[in-house]
Amino acid sequence: MGGKAANYAFLRATTPSATPPGVAITFDLWDAFLDQALPTGGTLRAAIAARLSAHSWPPNMLALDADLDAIRDLIRDVAVVTPAQRQALATALAGFEPTRRLRFRSSTNVEDGDTFVGAGLYDSETGCLADDLDGDDLGPSACNPNQDEERGMVRAIQRVFASFYRRNAVLERLRRGVDEAEVGMAMLVTYSYPDDDELANGVATVVRHVDGFAYDDHTLVTQLGAVSVANPEGGALPEVVTASVSNFGTYLTQTQSSSLLPLGAQVMTWEGDYRDLLGLFGTIADAWAPGAFTIDLEYKKLTGDALVIKQVRSVPQPDTTVDVVPLLVRSPTRYCVFQGEASDVFALHRSKSEWRLTAKDVWLDGAGQASSLYADVDATVVVGATTAQADGAPASFPGFAHEVDGTGTIDRLRIGAAPGRFALDTNVVPFVARNARPVLTLDDLELNLEVAWDQPVWFLDWDGPAQRTEEFVRMVPWCPDPTVDTTGLPYVERSLTEGAVTVDTAYWWPTEPGGIAAGYTAPLVKWGGTTITGLTTAPIELAGYWSQTYRPHHHNFGADYIFEPRLEPGLAAATLAELASADVRALHVIEDFGTTTMWIIGLDGALRPLTP
Repeated sequence: MGGKAANYAFLRATTPSATPPGVAITFDLWDAFLDQALPTGGTLRAAIAARLSAHSWPPNMLALDADLDAIRDLIRDVAVVTPAQRQALATALAGFEPTRRLRFRSSTNVEDGDTFVGAGLYDSETGCLADDLDGDDLGPSACNPNQDEERGMVRAIQRVFASFYRRNAVLERLRRGVDEAEVGMAMLVTYSYPDDDELANGVATVVRHVDGFAYDDHTLVTQLGAVSVANPEGGALPEVVTASVSNFGTYLTQTQSSSLLPLGAQVMTWEGDYRDLLGLFGTIADAWAPGAFTIDLEYKKLTGDALVIKQVRSVPQPDTTVDVVPLLVRSPTRYCVFQGEASDVFALHRSKSEWRLTAKDVWLDGAGQASSLYADVDATVVVGATTAQADGAPASFPGFAHEVDGTGTIDRLRIGAAPGRFALDTNVVPFVARNARPVLTLDDLELNLEVAWDQPVWFLDWDGPAQRTEEFVRMVPWCPDPTVDTTGLPYVERSLTEGAVTVDTAYWWPTEPGGIAAGYTAPLVKWGGTTITGLTTAPIELAGYWSQTYRPHHHNFGADYIFEPRLEPGLAAATLAELASADVRALHVIEDFGTTTMWIIGLDGALRPLTP
């Protein structure tokens, strides 16, 4: 009975309250229809086979279109459904009200399978049982008085049969080498849903994960009324809702609004209809198959608030074998230190730098990794109370060395008078999956920065001030500068005080992720500015990238900050002199569960408490 009808039977067994009765017309009718004798001699099957035999992949499109037109004309206008077949069909469909329109839906064995979807290749048609039972061919249609001509079930069936030979369907079978003798058209018959009865319609994708425990990711694409979500007139945008469902709960997020509704409105009742649909989808997924899979479903909301599941099918999974060597393409990318839950605030501050890296065009195989992946390196780093910049091919930098380790490549180099040697540690993607994009840019690779300092540097560990000579930070292809658009992002303000010193600081976080999340630790997106009072006679105002460093504590229960006024352009000379006289290079602030602790970083980098 074909994929669509078989899957509908599955829906009837699992969600009968949301899946109205239907009837499957099996391949028996198709076979009998093709085996009928034509007035010109021979069978319809033989005539179709003769037309298709002249074509192989890739076909001559003009000749193929001409033959397909002729085949469809034979099916619609020459071949017939016999009186005995008409009677058998009327008996099979007797459970339907004869004056309600029926939908005759394609159900082939070359669609809705585990390896082939076939969506959109065939046609479904509307027919009226009463038009075939009234004994004449006179209109109007008994199911729709606005139709001047009858629209009987036989007419609908022959049109669905003819759609088996639409151009795209035949092209796909030719391309895949399908044997035409082994495929055919069955049908699923259900009531047709008039446009006026549809309050909403949509398509959902359900991804069942099994990663230690089962959970489902859903994407629901829904539109108002009967407006198509796939091919809307006038380009109307549908509503998109994502949802995660597990034993931890159900989490819904609207990611796009329907352009047919006022801003903020939903196509269906929020959240009730969506949760009801998710419950139905969960029942279907639980019965579908063991393990991980992806299915998509079609649904409607009808007048009276009835939710209907009209179709389910497997989404074939691509070949995920990872054996394709990707190509890294020349791509200039700007990197800055990631001010998030990585490393510690001292490493983030001392290693703070800006890198404009231009990749080579290179295959990421062994030969490609044997030399630097970069055609050009433009680096800016902190040197004392200012910054230093250098630009050129990696090999032109002092102390350059390249090596390949287990995860990628490392380029070691020195920059100006910076008191350390920098190492660009690039985690390479040596292979990608066969279904994945084989062309990569630097954004697709992970970049870390290691610094080997010439002299030990101070930091705080669990026991207090300590020293080390190597630090490690993560780099990201964006920088917290004035060009960052913060529209709609959370704006954070903190006022932190210890003794006579108060730090008022502000910054933006990224939007908190939706769905299943065991907490959220927000990195810095952009600074809003910092004011330090009580450390010097005049308040200190900081706004730049170099003078402010942020490192969040886990789940944002606090944060570490380092503020180094001498790296702020335009700061008053009197303020800088006052800080130098007090042996203050920077201020380290710890915010931890509502408690504030501050440390002074001296001119030599040594640490001492603000309040001894």
